[in-house]
Amino acid sequence: MENYRVDAHCDTLLGLDKSFIKSDSREGSFYSNDSIAVDIRKMQEANHDLQFMAVFISPIFNPHSSLKMCLHYIDLLNRKVDNNSEYVSLITNYKELKENKSKGKISLLLSLEGGEALTDDIAVLRVLYKLGLRCITLTWNHRNNLADGVGESITNGGLTNFGKEVVKEMNRLGIIIDVSHLSEPGFWDVADLTTKPIIASHSCAYRLCNHKRNLKDHQIRKISELGGVIGVNYYTEFLENDPKKANVKSIVNHIEYIANVGGIESVGLGSDFDGAKTPGDISDISKTYKIKDEMKKRGFSHDDINKVMGNNFVRVIKDIL
Repeated sequence: MENYRVDAHCDTLLGLDKSFIKSDSREGSFYSNDSIAVDIRKMQEANHDLQFMAVFISPIFNPHSSLKMCLHYIDLLNRKVDNNSEYVSLITNYKELKENKSKGKISLLLSLEGGEALTDDIAVLRVLYKLGLRCITLTWNHRNNLADGVGESITNGGLTNFGKEVVKEMNRLGIIIDVSHLSEPGFWDVADLTTKPIIASHSCAYRLCNHKRNLKDHQIRKISELGGVIGVNYYTEFLENDPKKANVKSIVNHIEYIANVGGIESVGLGSDFDGAKTPGDISDISKTYKIKDEMKKRGFSHDDINKVMGNNFVRVIKDIL
C-alpha cells in the first residue's frame, strides 16, 4: 500500500461558516484562510491525503433544528468542494481515495459529530449515507437518542435501543463508528455489538492525562482487538494534566503510549483542529511534519511512522468503505 497522510477529525466547517455572525455574512475561503488551521493551501504544504470533515451541531440547535443544521453544513462543505474541485474531492470509499491520490487531489470524508441529527429515525441515517456521510461520532459530551456521552457519566448509561439499531445499520451500510465522546458503558455496548472495526477519531490516553474524554487502557486494547484506530487529539487539555506544558512531544507521548498498549496498528492522528486549543508549536495542519520528526528522533521505524501518519486509518477505510 502507498503511504497516506490522514487526520481523522477537524471542526473546520465551523470556522468556514459565517452565516450566523451578523457583522460578517461572508463565508470564509477554504483555499487560503489565516483564521482556520485547516485549509487547502496548508494541507498541500503538509502533503496531506485525507481529512475527515466533522459536522458539529451546537447543543443550542438540539433537538428540533439538529437535522436542519446538519444539512446546512453538508451543503456548505459541498459548495466549498465544488468551488475548489481542482484541489479537493469528497470520497465515499477506498477506491475514490486511491484515485484522488493518483491525481494529486486531497480527499475529504464527511463525518457527523453527534447523532442528534438522526432525529430518532433510522431512515435519516440511510438518507445521510446517500448524501455521502461515512463516519459518525455517536455522541458529543451529552446524552442523545443513541447513547450517553462522557458528560453524563453519573447515569452509567450506554446505548439506547435506537443506538443499537443505528450501530447495526452503520455496520450494514458501511459507515465508520466513532466512539470518541461516548460514555464508557456506551463504548462497551458498541464493542460487544459491532461486526466491524471502530475508531476513536480524536481521543488520547487516560493514563497520561486523566481527562474524562481520554481512553482507559482496556478501551485502547479493545479498539486494537477489533482492528480499529485511535486518532490522538492535539487539544492541550487532553495531552497534559497541566495544559500549559503541552507541545508536540506531548502528542508523541500519547502515540507512544497507545502503541505500547494496543500496538502500533492502533494509533493515528485526530487533531481536532479548529475545534480545540492546540499546542503553540503545532498551530495548524502544515506543522504536522513535527510529529513525524519527533517520532523519528525516538527511534520509530519508517514503516511505523507511516502507519501512524495515515496508513492505519486507510486500512480501516479499506475494510469498512
